[in-house]
Amino acid sequence: MSGKERRRHRRHKTPDSCFAALRAESTTVGRIRDISKGGLSFEYLEDVDAPVPWHGGESVDLFMAGGGLFVRQIPCQTVRDNLAAHDGLTFSGLGVRRRGLQFEELNEQASGEVEAYIALCSRD
Repeated sequence: MSGKERRRHRRHKTPDSCFAALRAESTTVGRIRDISKGGLSFEYLEDVDAPVPWHGGESVDLFMAGGGLFVRQIPCQTVRDNLAAHDGLTFSGLGVRRRGLQFEELNEQASGEVEAYIALCSRD
């Protein structure tokens, strides 16, 4: 694998108050680490031994702690999910995982909502 950057959109770091709720067969909620017009990555707690299913037909909600903009049902797909490096941090068999999501084809409204969310949450 070459070290060439494949992302088409600039990633923005986010503060601790930005969250994602991935909706598939169940809901997984975690803190957004970075976001772009094309997708995001977020961290969440999960059983370290549990298999992580990848689903089709996923959607994600974006929100901020304490209120602010709430973006609902952005179509997406999981592109990666792995144990995050947190110096061996575990909580009774739970580990921190990082999941990467790629937004699917967004209509004009959804694209505008994602851009507004990025503008509110961006730290850079």
